[in-house]
Amino acid sequence: KIAERIRNSVASGIFAAGDNSLSVTISIGVTTGHSDALDPEILISDADSALYKAKEGGRNRVVMVDF
Repeated sequence: KIAERIRNSVASGIFAAGDNSLSVTISIGVTTGHSDALDPEILISDADSALYKAKEGGRNRVVMVDF
């Protein structure tokens, strides 16, 4: 829910870049804890995999993967 709120907030905003205005979207990968979640490298790898699934699915989305 938090990641989706962040995504919506970014997508609904207009960002200034000098004299230009930009619309921005983001994709977010989220993973849940599991028995190996105490290892930061595994947790980051799992979230990274979820992020790539989000991008493959069309971008501007949140994907949560349970491993």
